[in-house]
Amino acid sequence: MTVAAVRTHVVSCPVERPFTSARGWLDATRASCLVGIETDQGIVGWGECFGPAAALKAVVDTMLAPRMIGRDPFDVGVIWEDLYNRVKDYGLTGLSVAGISGTDIALWDVVGRALGRPIHKLIGGGDLQADAARVAAVCRTVGGDIRLAMDANHCFSVPNAIRLGRMREPHDILWFEEPISPEDRKGYAEVTRALDTALAGGENEFTRWGFRDIVVEKAMDIVQPDLCAAGGSSACLKIATLASAHGVECVPQAWGSAIGLAASVQFLAALPDQPPAWRPIPPMLEFEQTPNPLRDRLAREPIVPREGIVRVPETPGIGIEIDRDALMRFKTA
Repeated sequence: MTVAAVRTHVVSCPVERPFTSARGWLDATRASCLVGIETDQGIVGWGECFGPAAALKAVVDTMLAPRMIGRDPFDVGVIWEDLYNRVKDYGLTGLSVAGISGTDIALWDVVGRALGRPIHKLIGGGDLQADAARVAAVCRTVGGDIRLAMDANHCFSVPNAIRLGRMREPHDILWFEEPISPEDRKGYAEVTRALDTALAGGENEFTRWGFRDIVVEKAMDIVQPDLCAAGGSSACLKIATLASAHGVECVPQAWGSAIGLAASVQFLAALPDQPPAWRPIPPMLEFEQTPNPLRDRLAREPIVPREGIVRVPETPGIGIEIDRDALMRFKTA
């Protein structure tokens, strides 16, 4: 089996209720660059790139797709390294790696569909029933209480982040996400050391090399690579392994369409409990609640949380089927 075609789709749609980030930016539309990889045996795998959709389409179409035609999709790791070494002279992070992320997710989807297995069974996997039992046990333990996480979208200085964090500690915040600018690694370490609340970040970082010093220095308690930006499932598995070796948790960001969400669910299902314990805590899924038709309508059977729990699909690949009619309605390029 070989890759016969790599097609990109820029999709965009308005949202019914525009929303703002912590920095005050108004979002009135949702857009994404989707990647479809077709094989000579008729299997189609889907991926998603995080970032400016039109620019990412150009990256995939001109720099990545030509190097993938004729390759064996089962050589996922080899293809990843080849693509990365092709583009790293133009940027070790950013659009280059976000483009690779979409192709990597799509390749894993092809492999899962070809084998008739969900991705989480191929990249690690676990006992789904046991995981569900652990989740139920944790829910019974905490009862009706709901813990909140706080995301600042890196809008504070180090002193103000520490001050706010200390003000919120009596409320038992689950984690404090991106309080300061992602470039300030030493600042993150300073805030982490100053607070009892767990500090989270890393959604703007790329590849295992980008996360290496963050993890080794324990600048954060929780790293949050985005599968659609940090290098896809292949790269994020290495990031999660690196984090585990240093006692740092990994909770990937999931912000995009149904494809990125489904890939994140499969990835999380392959991770061990963090940390391993007699009463372990299963990995957590970030399920954002802002209006997003690309998340809710692009899949024939969208992933939906029930009482705070998402079921891991056992169907092959990323676990969802794309609604082609919805794809064409949202497609703009």
